[in-house]
Amino acid sequence: GVNLAFDANQVRLALLWQGAFMDGGRHWSGRGQGFQPPAGFAKLTFPELSPFAFLDNADSPWPEPSNGRASGYRFKGYERDKLRRPAFIYEFHDVKVRDFPTGSAELSPYLTREFTVEGSLDARKLYYLAAAGKKIEPKDETYLVDGKYSVSFPDLKNLKPVLRESAGRKELLLPLEVEGKLSFVQRYDWHYE
Repeated sequence: GVNLAFDANQVRLALLWQGAFMDGGRHWSGRGQGFQPPAGFAKLTFPELSPFAFLDNADSPWPEPSNGRASGYRFKGYERDKLRRPAFIYEFHDVKVRDFPTGSAELSPYLTREFTVEGSLDARKLYYLAAAGKKIEPKDETYLVDGKYSVSFPDLKNLKPVLRESAGRKELLLPLEVEGKLSFVQRYDWHYE
């Protein structure tokens, strides 16, 4: 019951929703032009920002995409597991990333993304943009974004998220220390009022 749309041009999670995937009827006849929106409900639209960046420090501005593409990225395709779920593979400069989203449910549906980051950063400081919005509120071990969904990081170990304001929005950054290989999980939960 959890669906997602991944934008390979900007190498980012673009949409997340519950229920039906989409009605492809308008693309089955004629020329099939136009955008087909999700058919489900509880749609979350994420900002058009790339997921990783090298920053001088946690106060440096997050890079904006140029010409609709993420700078420094190379999308390498995807792999599927035995259940045919995709893991998105891409490179950011010389850092390799594997992003494996998995839908699940407890009392309500949620999505986890398991990231595996490989490479050597040398003296560069790599950050992951975990969330961006008008409002991000920390609560216990989660961060509520715009009152619509929350993000959390199960088993984060030594990494500590940084909540900041930049470019007129709130941003939740995760500073990453990678020498060889690093894995972390991010969880998305819908927030119902």
